[in-house]
Amino acid sequence: MVSSASYQRMIWKTDNMHATLITAKVRRKAAPHLFAFFIISLAVGTHACADEILIGDEAVHHAKVTGFSKGMLSYEDSRQKETQVDLLHVNLIVIDSILGMADFNEAEEYSAKEQFVQAVNRYERALRSSSGFWSDLARARLLAAADMAKQSEKVGRLFLEIVKTDPVTAARLFPRTIPRHVNNTTQRISENVEQLLERSEDERILALATIFRLETVSNVNPDEYFKLAKQVAALNIPQDILCERIANALLETLANLLSSGDHEATVSCVNRLIENMPDKLLPKAIMLKARGLLAGARSENDYMDATLAAMRVAIHYENDPLAGDALMLAAEAQTAAGKSETAARILRECLRREATSEATKQQARQDLTKLTKSQMLPSGSKPDSD
Repeated sequence: MVSSASYQRMIWKTDNMHATLITAKVRRKAAPHLFAFFIISLAVGTHACADEILIGDEAVHHAKVTGFSKGMLSYEDSRQKETQVDLLHVNLIVIDSILGMADFNEAEEYSAKEQFVQAVNRYERALRSSSGFWSDLARARLLAAADMAKQSEKVGRLFLEIVKTDPVTAARLFPRTIPRHVNNTTQRISENVEQLLERSEDERILALATIFRLETVSNVNPDEYFKLAKQVAALNIPQDILCERIANALLETLANLLSSGDHEATVSCVNRLIENMPDKLLPKAIMLKARGLLAGARSENDYMDATLAAMRVAIHYENDPLAGDALMLAAEAQTAAGKSETAARILRECLRREATSEATKQQARQDLTKLTKSQMLPSGSKPDSD
């Protein structure tokens, strides 16, 4: 019986051209068709010197890995069609098209089974014996495994190595486990960052090094953090490194700046980034802009700008979890501008929407009640019960 939370996936591992069936426990939605796919492989066998790639829930058999750069794995499929895929979407790579990849294949197996410490050890061995793009691929997979194993010091060193040679890959792999305590190793990492900032003229390298440096001081030195945060907000972020991980880090930084009272830097940075912002993060970015506009509002036009930004989320992303918050912010802006009737209509719209969370609806009811009790609404205007 296969659980929806965790299932046993059979993975075809080729090693010295002999097939060995290994079991990998992967925490994903159950995908029964994968079993059939691999069972067929067992029945018909694999091509000699062929690579196997698992992309999401789709297996690519009889492939040949041909390159790795800018976070993208290149391979030829069984029809010799050249294809590229984001390495972050690749769950498993088994190499048999060249010799000497046993350590890499074992590392991939450990990663698939979420045994990341063992995977790190094998990737390190693979890295020592590889060259060309294989070395770049092994280092990228090593960084990802070390990040999952929460080996922060190793993560810092590897990330900066990749930043220097392939900033696009580094951006896509921007680590979640970042050294945030002071010791000799993290001091060396800080020195390496300083060297990058002094020696490089590549905007991508400068941006990534600055953002990484900011993350390392976030829990150590608040004064230094906000000083660097303003520098990050002023950075030019090239489009090819504004991936989801970098965008998330930037939005978190801007939210912290806004909390500290710097609404101008927040709005200015969002305006520069928004054209190239990953679609998934657009509601979050627009909401941050709306909050910044509201924080700096002084005139009726300012309040209208904040309202329009928030309503953009409420209208164009009505099923997004932030849509309810956007309506609440728009109502707040209209209330501050003295437009109580408009604020009440927006709050009723918030209550009407099924997607609005119960907590947000409760706050909307309270705000409507306050408008009525303070006699800001015309006589006879009452908050809706829902």
